[in-house]
Amino acid sequence: MSGALDAHYDVVLIGTSLPNAILSAALSRSGYKVLHIDEADHYGGPWASLTLQELLDWSRSSSSSSSTSALDSGTIRDVDLSFPAYPSVDAGSLPAELQRLNRHFSLSLAPALLPCKGPTIDVLVRSKVASYCTFRLLERTSVYHATPSSSSLPSAEVEGWPLRKVPSSKEDIFKDKTMKLADKRRLMKLLQAAASSTSTVAEQQEDGDGTRDESFLHYLTDEAKLSMDLARDVAYGVALCSSSKDSKAASMERIKTHIDSVGRYGNSAYLVGQYGGAGEMAQCFCRAAAVQGATFVLSHRIERLEKDEGPRSWKLKLEGVDGETSSDFVVGDADCLRQRLPRKGAAARRGKKGRTIMKGVLVLDRSIPFDDPSSSSASFTAAGEEQVQEGGEGEEGGVSPSEGAPEKQKLTPPETALIVFPPSEESGPNSSAVTALQMGEGTFSCPKGTYVVYLSSPLSHDTDGETGATDPKTFFQPYRNILLRLAGRNSQEFESKERQQDEGLKPLMELYYSQVEEEGEDSDAGEMGEEKKEEESIIRVPFPPQLSESTLASGISSSSSSSSNNNLVGSLDLASRQAEEIFWDMMVSLSRESPSSGGKQTREQRHAAAQDLRQRTAEANRRQRKMTYAVGQGLGGVVEATEAEGKQDDPVVVDFFPIEEDGDEETDE
Repeated sequence: MSGALDAHYDVVLIGTSLPNAILSAALSRSGYKVLHIDEADHYGGPWASLTLQELLDWSRSSSSSSSTSALDSGTIRDVDLSFPAYPSVDAGSLPAELQRLNRHFSLSLAPALLPCKGPTIDVLVRSKVASYCTFRLLERTSVYHATPSSSSLPSAEVEGWPLRKVPSSKEDIFKDKTMKLADKRRLMKLLQAAASSTSTVAEQQEDGDGTRDESFLHYLTDEAKLSMDLARDVAYGVALCSSSKDSKAASMERIKTHIDSVGRYGNSAYLVGQYGGAGEMAQCFCRAAAVQGATFVLSHRIERLEKDEGPRSWKLKLEGVDGETSSDFVVGDADCLRQRLPRKGAAARRGKKGRTIMKGVLVLDRSIPFDDPSSSSASFTAAGEEQVQEGGEGEEGGVSPSEGAPEKQKLTPPETALIVFPPSEESGPNSSAVTALQMGEGTFSCPKGTYVVYLSSPLSHDTDGETGATDPKTFFQPYRNILLRLAGRNSQEFESKERQQDEGLKPLMELYYSQVEEEGEDSDAGEMGEEKKEEESIIRVPFPPQLSESTLASGISSSSSSSSNNNLVGSLDLASRQAEEIFWDMMVSLSRESPSSGGKQTREQRHAAAQDLRQRTAEANRRQRKMTYAVGQGLGGVVEATEAEGKQDDPVVVDFFPIEEDGDEETDE
């Protein structure tokens, strides 16, 4: 593509992660000249949706980089990918049977649930990306119930079917035949209290509420008077708590978001993105940016990125592209910029280890049954546990449908479903819940007859340090075995001619890895740099997404931030908020809204100015039905615009995906 780039751009974006993609679409729609670069040959970065071959290549790359430099390799650790159902295939090779179906898979590096009401839904509608980004409702949420055992690992010894459907709406509660009438009344009272609450977590902290740090599980059993089983269903199946230490304030706010979301698109609070979810969303926002005039360059390595003379001037040279281009501003994924532009004084902060998120991906040849597929009332252990013990330590755990299992009923498996394994009581208060998100053919992330199960568990500092959780494969082993025992009750749906059928149920593919959050990068979320002058026109975007303290304190992002302890339900809304926060920071820094004193703003001053600018823009939009947009040369995009009546005291500024007159504002209907 020799000579294809212009000599100058307003903004250069490096990496096509979801926040960058949203920001690219917002800037392009507002009239800025954007160059968007990704050295990879696919969209999404750490949010990407990959084919099997791409996932195999990613695992090799991540394994080699983590073995050479623990600190500078990014956030991925302990990658382990294998194909247990194909033992004869060489390690590191894709089985021929799966190679033929390679492009039918779209496996996400960042699986997530999208609340039916929230900032991401608003951005999707207002940007019009919702017209070609498709979703399915989350059909089922179940909590795994097991009797305590002497081991700290989850037990499968339960009476009856171990997966209990979570009653999370008024309709579910009325239809539930297992709850007593008194429990139904208490649960309805709890949900109504959460739905009517108007205070945010930040406001409760500001008011000095003495109960804000109270354990939510303790509140449910002692004050709401729910039974322990029902309390665990509510805490881990509705509030989606990560541990028994989750606070009442944050959990009640998540329940409020849940209740507000139910009924908007159906009897579910969450949507599941098709074609891999977040990666597909990133590609859709990039498409929207391209339609508005943004230039995209993939699969080209950055040869040089350096600061030039002037307050906002960068020089960029791409491999395979003649000449160089310049930009006023650079926004990039933190991992990429860390390698290109290492920061002075940041090494010590990066060395401080944050939370670890354990992740896993299983590809199965059948679904996990969420209702007992047996026509009899035999317990789950009767046919399952004995078979596992005969297999030797329960490693492959599986029960052949034709051996020892009762006759099956014809049950349609859900295309999207969530299983939550509550923390084990024997592991102490620092243990974390494990989620298993199942996706079927209807999500277009796998071919017919196969199912993808995403495992995830966020670990706290204490958990990672005290329990000796060595690697994600060992960590997930007991949960993996339980899921295989459950799936073993279903008949095989994916017919295979290249693997032995008499060895019990084995995953077609399984992947395990850990993701480390580094607190030094978190503290720089959306920061334009204060250590050096050169950093004033560069933004480093961390993954997982984080928001500034001033944004969290404002309460604007409270619903998404209160979910931040669970990446499965909070990451998409945080990504949207992160993109919006960066957008407004740029508007403040690069427009006449910036102080004219000539001195540098601190990060908190800049965020406070951005909050003020955002609020005044919203107020101007409310008073002025039809807005006038005028964007000058470069990034001087804030202009005076007046109403027809001639009022001139309110400036109208370029907005973050402004609401237009074609009905987009009616997003709640």
